Amino acid sequence: VGSSDAAGNRGLPATPRDGCAIELVGLSYQTLKWVQELFEKGVSETQHVLVEKKGGYTAKTLFKQWLTSIEENFDKYFWNDAGDFYRDTVTLDPQYDCNEDEFRPNQ
Repeated sequence: VGSSDAAGNRGLPATPRDGCAIELVGLSYQTLKWVQELFEKGVSETQHVLVEKKGGYTAKTLFKQWLTSIEENFDKYFWNDAGDFYRDTVTLDPQYDCNEDEFRPNQ
């Protein structure tokens, strides 16, 4: 987030992105993998999260299921075949066109 009054970017993202950022999915995956390992080793009794859904009900998602979902979908959404690199962000919302098809220097 910017911090310059002179540049007029105070409080604004330096690289505005909408959608799903690749590094957040990667960090989520590693965290889920770690907590799943804790469960499998008997260090933790927790093997799921409760997710509040629209309509007022709560669904249980197992860490193992969540990991599998990321594994099965990561390349499907982030890999750019045309450029042979991973996109920085993706979105499934057709209202936004932020599926990046340009290589970014931070990649």
